[in-house]
Amino acid sequence: MTGTGATRQLAVAAHVRGHTDLTVEVTGLGGRTAAKTLPYAASAAVRNPTDTRCLTGSSAAVDVGDGY
Repeated sequence: MTGTGATRQLAVAAHVRGHTDLTVEVTGLGGRTAAKTLPYAASAAVRNPTDTRCLTGSSAAVDVGDGY
């Protein structure tokens, strides 16, 4: 984790492929806490990391004609 004040960055280094949930808990001024659970997926290495995508949640298909 890096950063100062109210802005932080969290980096995760996966050791195996798969899906999991990451729960991040923070403690602020006066000892107040908050937690957030984030879905996380790790895949095999790729040549260009900007080409990676991991879609989560629901999806829908729309028929636009001609088999598409």
